[in-house]
Amino acid sequence: MPGVSEGAADVEVSEALHPAGHTAAAVNGFLPAPAPADEVVPGLVVGRQIGAGRRCLVFSARWQGTDVVVKRYKPEAIRKHARLADLPLAEFEYRRNQACFLVPGLARNVARPFAYHVAPGAQWLVQQRIEGKLCSESCADWTPAHWRNLRERLRELVALAHGAGLHDLDLHPGNIMLSSNGGSAEPVLFDFNLVPFTERHRPTLDGWLYRFGLIDPGFRDRRRLRKRFR
Repeated sequence: MPGVSEGAADVEVSEALHPAGHTAAAVNGFLPAPAPADEVVPGLVVGRQIGAGRRCLVFSARWQGTDVVVKRYKPEAIRKHARLADLPLAEFEYRRNQACFLVPGLARNVARPFAYHVAPGAQWLVQQRIEGKLCSESCADWTPAHWRNLRERLRELVALAHGAGLHDLDLHPGNIMLSSNGGSAEPVLFDFNLVPFTERHRPTLDGWLYRFGLIDPGFRDRRRLRKRFR
């Protein structure tokens, strides 16, 4: 289906549910062009809004019997991204998310991407729902030892990503979910829509420093680990 990721291309879609709660029949896997308030992702049952960030709104959803989240990108975020990269924002995040998920050793610590949808005026990403708490919501009373343990674990994950050629992971407490499995909290990365400074069409200062060979691709990740997780 055009505009939907490879992982969802063979899904047979018969109907979808608007966030407002009204069903409509799909045509060739897509609903007729919806009004902005009724944007849909084929095959999803979209529930209530559960979060909001600078670039997107986040909704709970069910897809193929699985609890997922749907990120609906804000129009201004779509426009800004288009100035920095070639791929549409939803596809860009899907592919970057997938690349991280497939790195050996990272699957447990990366939310799995399932599909993306790109249409005029609407872009969505369907992603695994992680049960847990944001690091930014949990860290108010942390001890230095707690911060140190998290920082060391993140360094391990970042090293794996860097080894696979993935850098500038937008690391900060608001982008780290702490998922509790088997009694131990594991950091999970779920936000992959930042265009790395090494790839932007409009370079930042760090981008220019990289192009002149003054810093390496892992510079920003190391700096963020040092400054934002302490």
